Amino acid sequence: MREYGKKLDFSWQGYQVLSDTLIPDYKISKPITIISYIDGDLCPECFSNYLNAAQMYVDQFKSDSIQYVCVAYPRPIDELQYALTLYELNPSDVMVVYDSNNDYLKKNSITKLSSGYNAFLIDKNHKIVLLGDPIRNQAMYDLCKSQIESMLCEL
Repeated sequence: MREYGKKLDFSWQGYQVLSDTLIPDYKISKPITIISYIDGDLCPECFSNYLNAAQMYVDQFKSDSIQYVCVAYPRPIDELQYALTLYELNPSDVMVVYDSNNDYLKKNSITKLSSGYNAFLIDKNHKIVLLGDPIRNQAMYDLCKSQIESMLCEL
C-alpha cells in the first residue's frame, strides 16, 4: 500500500475539544500515536463509546508515550463535547481534534475511508507504520498491540 511510510501532515488548523472548552491548537507530540478519522455518521453516544474503547486500549500499555487522536469532521462542537462527558477520559491519552474544513483528508490526500483506511498507527516522525482501526477490528487490535509493544521497547 502506498500509505505505509507516508508522513502525515498535521499543519492544518484544528481545535482540541474538551468537554467544556476548545483549545485553538493541538499537538501530536507522543512518539506513538493512533490517528482515527471519525465522520459525522457516528451518533454522539457511539462516538463516546469509541473514545472510551480508545482510552482502554491506550491504558493497557501503561506508558505515557502513546496517544489516541480522533479527528472529527463534520460534527457540531456541542455533540463532540457531549460525547466527551459520558466517560472519564484522559485528554493527554485520548484527544479529540475538531477539523472544521476537512483539512486532515485534504492535506494528506486520504480518500478511501473504509474501516481499514480510517485509522493509522504513526511513529514519532508522523510516518504511517500500520493501517487499520484497532478499536473496530480485532485482527488490527492484536497486530497494533504487538507493533506498539515493539515500538515501546525501542524507546
